[in-house]
Amino acid sequence: MLVKKESKVLNLVTNPTPMVLQPYSHSVSNVAVSVDYQHLNGIFSSVLKAESWLKTNVLTHYPAVQITTIVVGNSVL
Repeated sequence: MLVKKESKVLNLVTNPTPMVLQPYSHSVSNVAVSVDYQHLNGIFSSVLKAESWLKTNVLTHYPAVQITTIVVGNSVL
């Protein structure tokens, strides 16, 4: 899914697994990753769970994948 943000096109990845993110590796595409609903409660209630999600779903793929945005629900952070 493509999302426009400040005149930039983002590729929205709703399931940020290595297999899904691999095609974006070393490309110039900006990627937005989404927090799935099953992780929301844990992320909102625990800094450790939030850090764990961030490490697993963002930091292990960055900078090879240009993850520029994290989407939570209908909001863009």
